[in-house]
Order: sequence, then C-alpha cells, then structure tokens
Amino acid sequence: MLRFFINNPVFSSVVSIIIVICGLVAIFNLPLAEYPNIAPPTITITAHYPGANAETIQKTVASPIEDQVNGANQMIYMNSVMSSNGDYNLVVTFAVGTNLNAVIGDVLNRLNTALPMLPQIVQDLGVTMRKSSQNVLMSISMQTDGRQDQVYLSNYTYRAVYTELVRVKGVGDVQMAGARTYSMRIWLQPDKMQKLGVTLTDVENAINEQNVQVAVGQVAAPPATGPSLMTINLVGQSYYSDPKQFEQIVVRNSGVQYIRIKDIARVELGAFSYDTINKLDHDSNIGLQIYLDPSANQLATHAAIMATMERLGKQFPDGITYKVSFDNTKFIKKALTNVAETLRDACILVVLVVFLFLQKGRATLIPILTIPVAVVGTFAGMYATGFSINNLTLFGLILSIGIVVDDSIVVIENVERIMEQQKCSAKEASIKSMEEVASALIAIVLVLCCAFIPSAFLGGLTGILYQQFAVTIAISVVLSGIVALTLTPALCAIMLKDGHQVEVKNRFFVAFNKGFEKFTDAYIFAVKLLLEKRKLFMGVFGGVLILTTFIYYIMPVGFIPNEDKGFFMTQITLPNNASLQRTEKVTDDFVTYLLKDKKNIENSISLIGVDQLHAGSVKTNVTTVTADLVDWDERKDDVNVLIDRANEFGKTYKGANILAYNQPAIDGISNTNGIEMYIQDKVTGSYVDLDNYAKKMTTELNKSPLVARSYYTFNPYNQAYNVLVDVDRAKFYGLQISDVYNLLEANYGPDLVNYFYRMGDLFWVTVQSDFDYRKSPEQLDNLYVRNSSESMVPVNSVVKTSMSTSPDVIERVNDYLATKIVVEPKDGVTISQIMQLMNDVAAKILPKEYSYTWYGVAYQQANTGTTSTFAFAFGMIMIFLVLAGQYEMWRLPFVVIMGIPFALFGAGAILLMRGLDNDLYFQISLITLLGLSAKNAILIVEFAVEHWREGASTVDSVLIAARQRFRPIIMTSLAFILGALPLAIAHGANSNAEHSVGTGIIGGMLGSTLIAIIFVPLFFVVVMGKKTYTKPEDE
Repeated sequence: MLRFFINNPVFSSVVSIIIVICGLVAIFNLPLAEYPNIAPPTITITAHYPGANAETIQKTVASPIEDQVNGANQMIYMNSVMSSNGDYNLVVTFAVGTNLNAVIGDVLNRLNTALPMLPQIVQDLGVTMRKSSQNVLMSISMQTDGRQDQVYLSNYTYRAVYTELVRVKGVGDVQMAGARTYSMRIWLQPDKMQKLGVTLTDVENAINEQNVQVAVGQVAAPPATGPSLMTINLVGQSYYSDPKQFEQIVVRNSGVQYIRIKDIARVELGAFSYDTINKLDHDSNIGLQIYLDPSANQLATHAAIMATMERLGKQFPDGITYKVSFDNTKFIKKALTNVAETLRDACILVVLVVFLFLQKGRATLIPILTIPVAVVGTFAGMYATGFSINNLTLFGLILSIGIVVDDSIVVIENVERIMEQQKCSAKEASIKSMEEVASALIAIVLVLCCAFIPSAFLGGLTGILYQQFAVTIAISVVLSGIVALTLTPALCAIMLKDGHQVEVKNRFFVAFNKGFEKFTDAYIFAVKLLLEKRKLFMGVFGGVLILTTFIYYIMPVGFIPNEDKGFFMTQITLPNNASLQRTEKVTDDFVTYLLKDKKNIENSISLIGVDQLHAGSVKTNVTTVTADLVDWDERKDDVNVLIDRANEFGKTYKGANILAYNQPAIDGISNTNGIEMYIQDKVTGSYVDLDNYAKKMTTELNKSPLVARSYYTFNPYNQAYNVLVDVDRAKFYGLQISDVYNLLEANYGPDLVNYFYRMGDLFWVTVQSDFDYRKSPEQLDNLYVRNSSESMVPVNSVVKTSMSTSPDVIERVNDYLATKIVVEPKDGVTISQIMQLMNDVAAKILPKEYSYTWYGVAYQQANTGTTSTFAFAFGMIMIFLVLAGQYEMWRLPFVVIMGIPFALFGAGAILLMRGLDNDLYFQISLITLLGLSAKNAILIVEFAVEHWREGASTVDSVLIAARQRFRPIIMTSLAFILGALPLAIAHGANSNAEHSVGTGIIGGMLGSTLIAIIFVPLFFVVVMGKKTYTKPEDE
C-alpha cells in the first residue's frame, strides 16, 4: 500500500492539496474568540417594587420567587440582590454546557407559580426573565454637546439605539447606565393641598379619570340595516403627552371654581429614576452596557455592533454623538495576535532546527512543505468539530508544529541513512525506509491520539478547556501521520536524487557533525554504564519517582492564571447614607487622579450609584469606576502596578474607601479576581449576626501571611427611620390605615398612577412630593389625610417614629440570607491554598446554623477535582493497550510507560524554578508530554525490537537502536522545545497562560530528551530479559 504513494507522487500530492484547500476554506468560516463558550450559562429574573427597601423586597418578592425557582433543572447555584431603590435581581447559574433553551421552560413555570404571591404593583410593572451573560462585551457612551438635556438623550438613545442593538445577533442584553427614562412627574406640594382640602386620593382619581385612552368606535359600521355610503372612525381622547395638559387636570371643583393640578403641584416632563449617574471621564452621558449572548462569538458580535452604530450614527440629531468607552474585545484581539505571532516564530525556529540537522536544502524543504498541510488542514477538523479559533486551539497548533515535522523527519532521516549505507537510489531507499518506520509512525500517531483523545470526553468547564486543546492536537497528529505515510516518502523519492548523500563540506556543519558524534558517543557510554549497573540505576529511577511525587505534592495548584486584560475596576464606598452628590464629588477626585497618568490610562467610566461587587445593585454611597488602559505595547506599566497605585491613593484619601481590583481570566464567571465564598444564614435571618460572622472571618483571614486582602461588602447599619401607624389613634380619628400608608408611599415613594404617550412609547405618570417636602423625616408635619368626616388629619398625629438601622443591599444565595467574602492572595499563593485557609477559618468561626458555598472561579476549582489526573491516567492506560496490541506483547509497553515520569519530573522542576502554579494550562501541557515522551521511547523500542527479532541479544539490539535513533530523537525534540520557546518567554496580553504551557512543555521535553532516553534502553533490557528471540512456529 505504501509503495503506491511512492510510485504515484501526483496522487500523494493531490491528497495533501485537498487537505490544504479544506483548511483554507475553514479558516475564513471559523469564528474568533478568546475562549470557547466556557462560562456557566445564566438566566436573570428582575423585578421592581417602587418605594420598597431591601428588607421589604426580600420578604415580599425574593422569598416567594426563590422558593419556587430553587432546584431548577441543571442549576448549580443562584444568587440574588435586593436594593433599597426597589430593584430585585436574581441570577440563576447552570452547569457548563447546559442548553438554556432546554431549561428555560422549567424556570418559567416555577416563576409563574410564584407570581400570584407578589405585591400587585410588582406584578403590574412586570417580572422579567431572560437568558443572560455576566460577560460585558463593550460599553458605548451616548453624549450631547448641550443642545439636548440628559433626559432627552436617554430616551432618544432608548428609541433609536437600544432597540436596534438588542436585535443584533449575539447580543444577550443591553443595559442603560445613568438612564433617564421619561416620566410625567407630578411634584406635589402638601401645604397647598392641605389648605385646599385636597388629598392624594383626589389627585390620583382625577388623573385616572381624565388622562385616559378612549376607543369610541365607528359610524355606520357593519352590520347595517340600510344603505350607507361611508364608515367613519370616531376618535376619542388619547393619553396626555404634554405637561401643560396635566397641569389642567381638575382635581376638585365647586361650581365654576376649579382646583387644578397646577394649583397644588409642579408638573414636568422628567425622568422615572435619578438614582445613578454615568460619566465618561468627567462628562455625564448615557451608557449602553452590552452583554454577550451565552452562545455568541465575541468578535463577530462586536463587528455587528460596530456596523450598526456606524449606520445609526449617521442618523443622530446635531449635537448627539457616540464613543466606544470600553471594549473587552481589545484583549481578545491582542491575545490572538500574540499567539499567532508565536505560531509564526515557532515555525521559523523549527525550520532552522531541521536545517541544522539535515544540512541540505532539498531535505529541509520536505518537512517545510508538510507543515502547512497538517497545520492548515487542522482548521478543517476544527470546523467539523464546531471549535473556534481561540487561545486553546492556537496553543494546540503551536505545539503541533513540532509533532508535524517529527514524523517527516523520521522518514527523511531514515531514507538518507539507507541511501548512505546501502548506496541505493532515493526511490529504493524511500521504499525500504517505509518498510522500517511505517510501523513506528503508526504507533506514534496512535499513542499521541491515545494521550489526547480521552480528554475530549471530560465534562464541565475544565473538560471543555481540555477538549479544545487536545482534539486540535489529535487532528494535527492524524494529518501529520497521513502526510508522513503518503506525501513525505513520495517527495523523498523525487527530491533526494542519487548522489544527494555527498559528504558535507561546510565548515560549520562539519564541526557540528563532529561535535554531535562525540555527543552520541557520550550518550552510548551513559547507556552502557546504566546497563552494567542495572540495580543501582533502577534504584535511581525509584528515587526519581519519589522526587517527582514530592515536587507535585509541594507545587502550588491554581485554576487559570490572571491576565493583564487592559482594564481594571475600582469601587469607591463612602460612609453609610452618603448622598449621590457627595459620592459624585469623591468620584470626580479619583477620576482626576487616574487621568493624570496619560501614559497608562486611556479613559475612565464611572457608574455613580452602582455597586458592581453587589451584582450591580443601586446604592447612593458607592461608585464603580472602570479604568480603560493604553494598549499593551504602548503602555508603561503592568495592570497590577496600576492597581497597587490606585489602592495607595485610596489609603491617603479621607472620607471614602477606595478598592481597586483586577478581573478574572475568564469573563462571565465572576466580577473579581479574588477567591469568593458566600457564608449563609440558614435559620435565624439576623442581619447583625451575619455581619458579625463575616467581620470575624475577614479579620482572621487578614492575619494570614497568605492573604493580601480580605473583605466583604454587607452593611446592616444604614440609618433608617421607622414610621408605623398607631392603629388605635387612626381609628379614633376615622382614618383608613391604607390611606395613611398610601400617602407616605406617594410622598417619599414615588406612586405610579397611569401612563402618558410620547416618542412612540407609553411611560409612567408618577406622583411624588417635591424635594422640599421630603428632604427630611420632619416633613411628615406637612402631610394630611382626609378622614370619614371629610376633615384633614395631620399624619404625624397618627404615626409613631423611631430611628433604626437596616441593610441598604441584601444578598441571598440558594434561597438563604448570605454575604460574599472575597480573598485576594499574595503573590505566589495559589487558589487551593486560600480555599483551604477559608475552609479552616469557616469551620472555626461559623456556628452550626451557618454554612458556606463557593462562587465563581473558586466553585469551578472546587469542582475540578481530579479531572487532570483522570485524563492523564486514562491516557497512560490507552497508550499501554495500543502498544500491547501493536507489538503483540504485554511486557513491551512498560518500557515506554516507564519513560514518562522523567518528562513529569522535568516539567515540575522547571515550573517550580520559575515560580509558576500547577494551573490548568500546565496540566494541559502534561497531557501533551504524555504523548511526546512516549514517542521518543517508541523510536528506540521499535528499532530495538526489530534487531532483537533478527537474532541479536536485548543488550546489543537496544544499543544499536539507541545509536541509530539518537540523532532523530534529538532533532525532533529540539524542534519541539524551540517551537514552545516563544510561549515560555511571551509578554503582553495573555502571556501568563502562554508561560504555563510553554514552561511545562520545555521542562518536560528536556527531562524526556536528556534523561529518559538514557534510561529507556535500561528498561528495555530489564523488561525483555537476556533471552534471544524465538520465532513462532507459524513464521
């Protein structure tokens, strides 16, 4: 069969050309992304209860909903946030890989069960549920030069931009920051109302009566009993749309004496909410935070959004512009560019190594031609398996370059050796070479596939990471094997002409060959030494096993290394109950500090009134600032340096707590890069107790030398003013209890009455007292309620007031009251060390009524378990079985397996020397080393078995094989090491991940090449014994 490809080189070339064409087509159709879709999918449920504080929402909204939603199919956890502005936000997180379309119906049914238990106003406003992503793709700032106010800008943005963006393919959600949604604001003046004898009920009844949408009908509409020539629509009153129309609404009248709304209130076209402010640098604007759909591709979605904005921008009124204020795809593009450049550098280094060893242009050209076939063809395999071009698949391609040339080098080197030793033609040498090495090539392909393919069947987040990397390499390995068995021998037969094996005369190559001969002699000397002192060096091997085990025992374990993503976040927290205006002033001071550093800071986005650490809850005393950084190549400092500086500034700033922090490596898993744990109160529900235990835990954690900082954000001590109706006194004065509370809600609320129509939409008509009548609790003196005798009774005569404290934000996790504790480790401290520390502290401090659960990256780390160990062990088992079947011997595979620990030793030792963690990327490199170290052993074992079967002793066989295969082993291993070198020394975006992969590969290959190949002959002799080969009777 193999002769066919040598005798038909055109056919061999056609096979490779077809592979390349398929790969090129796939490249232009494959999506680009930083990672595959590995963030756990989420569904978000939101509601709003006007005027309610966090505690009220917990009792009336959160509890009914979460009792029903808890335990939904494939759910791993849920967490909710209740804010004192009336917002409720529940995020239900599902297992990685869950199809939300399959589970959303279950969640919806559970939510519908809870709806009848919710307050009527919450039902009227609507409870929304949608698939969501916690991954912010980008932010767009809508700006005005002053010709339009912020209210108009906000509503224009909603109508002209928001409604377009939510329809863009790949957009999961769009949230407006600093939104000023239209509302017809009826600002009541209670003192005037009291003088005129008007109550809140009178005002609301008048609005509901006169601001109506009426459907009158038609004149002469069918059926008709007689002839009619025309049918005419009757048009009645529509919803009001202008403040002047509301001013004229009649509240009461006595004959022709009318009391209108304008007599007791100020009417304006304002905003429904003024709770937050959004700023780009120092300029107020309306922000559009665009979230990615869980199944979408980042770069494709980004391109579609930019095309949409370019089209819409041409239609904006004069004075309105937009700017991309934050772009999370910058990191993705930069990271992919860096990896692509590393791929280029790896190709160059591999070609140089091949030329150094082959020393002839024609011979070097052959493996160079095979690289694009296998590498480009791999893209076709990626397309067929539904992969994207991402960091992991590109890492796989980089490492596959060394594997691709390995197979071709084995063929070429053997052809040249036969041509030189047997003085035959290139075609004859190619045929004889394939008879010798075909079995080894097939064994190498099978072994490498066995090392990688088991990873494709792992589940969860880590399983997806393994799959992308391992399957990519497996595809390239298979294509490499096909090329080595078809195209490479055909090219050898054509390009290595007779007389090609002339003596090398180049001085450099002559010196190199002489040096390598001495190196080979030293290698054989070492092999003989081990064979002579077998017991001693088998003991050394045992020592290596023990040392390797110890290295991995003490090695810090991580999850995914943090990266410089081109931005960092800062939370500014003022004292309890600080107003939004105070918070804005402090924010401006911090932004001024940031913008002074023009060499590092591009711009800043300030969400004033938004607590990002509390899932975006609204708090008047908190700001979240995003500092967008200058490009990596132009920037002076690393993100960690800038974070440290921001925190140092925060220590010197009086009146606020300033906390800067980095983002996690994988978007959508969490919003901090710390280790996160929720402590849960399962029984008592005491806010004070929850705060005390959280404080004790963070205090204890901050004492540890492993911890850089530990904090939590729960605060139950915000000042509150209790207003309770004295039922006895209210009844004595003839009052309805509901009337008193309705008045209080409307005064401080606001109260939503009905709708008005503007800009193509319906908006709320909102009743609330003007600011001067609600700026302090003492303003209760101005409120009056009409009793059953039509008399006006002051509210302060029927209510009891007192000061207290309550949380401004409440969190719940898995239906329990909870708060999040975040721990940032010091440099060199791993996630596993911090998680163990947090476990110990929780066990020491928390009572039996409390429990805890991991969140974000820590949750994924806790559930990763022994995934990498399983993949590695399963790969070794498969390699053993394949080799046993290949050689029809149960003993022989042990020779190959016993060489693997040296690769593990080398990888672990160099990782410790560089101070890196045993993270997922390093573990992926170990899977690669499993196949590569086995490959080196197979090259020796394959030839040793052939000589043994020809009658040589095991010692003589393995010595001959070791000398024959030493040069190709060193050549291919060096090619692979240099191919991984650009990863190990990378800098800029995504460099930490590249360091983990590259360091593991280089260390492992050094261990496999410099140590394992000395021990493999020893293992062969020990395992096979001294007996000569006995032919079976049927041979």
